[in-house]
Amino acid sequence: MVFPLVLKKPGGRCKVTSVTTELTCNIQLPELFGATPRQRAQFDRYLSALRIHESGHCQIGKNAAATIDRKILSLPEMSDCDDLGVAGNDIGNQTLKEYEEKVKQYDADTEYGRSQGAWLDR
Repeated sequence: MVFPLVLKKPGGRCKVTSVTTELTCNIQLPELFGATPRQRAQFDRYLSALRIHESGHCQIGKNAAATIDRKILSLPEMSDCDDLGVAGNDIGNQTLKEYEEKVKQYDADTEYGRSQGAWLDR
C-alpha cells in the first residue's frame, strides 16, 4: 500500500512531498511431524535454506517498495492533483510488473531454491 503526501500549492498545482510504500512479507514454512532423527536433521537443513530463499523474495519486495517511493517522489509538480494520483498509480503498477519479472528470474537463477539447499530428495 502506498501512502503519498500531496501538497496543494497556491494556484492549484500539486506536488508529492513524501511517500511511504508499506510492505508486509509473510513467510509460511512447513513443519515436520513424526520423523526419525536422520529425517529431522535433513529437514532442519532444508528449512534453514528455505528460510534464506524466501527471505530473498522478501528482499525483492523491499527493493520494489523503495523503487516505488523514489519514482513517485520524483514526479514533477502538476496542475491537477487527480492527474498526479494517476501518474503515481501508473508508476506503482509498472514497477510491480518489473519486480514480478525479478522474482521469476530469482527463482530461475536459484532453481526455486534448490541451488541454495532448499530441496529435499526422496
